[in-house]
Amino acid sequence: MTNEEFQTIVLEELKGLRKDVDGLKERLDGLDEKLDIVDKKIDEIYEQTADLTEFKEETAKDIKIIKEDNRRLKEIVGRHEIEIKILQKKLYRHKDMIIIG
Repeated sequence: MTNEEFQTIVLEELKGLRKDVDGLKERLDGLDEKLDIVDKKIDEIYEQTADLTEFKEETAKDIKIIKEDNRRLKEIVGRHEIEIKILQKKLYRHKDMIIIG
């Protein structure tokens, strides 16, 4: 094998290696683009999770307030029912007095 033949073989191998390296660079560029997309999606998920967490906390607070208001209303309605019964008894007694008297 002559020196020239050897150099030709080495050059062909180097060209093949260069082609392989270029192919790997393209694949890495593609992976970088995909990674950027994944990063953006993760950021969006993080923001949505933060929004949902805030909404959950606000909703829980609102539900607590509604439950407390509901409890108070039940107490008020209960007192009103008692007062209505007392008034009904007084009314019936008053009617009985009018009929008897």
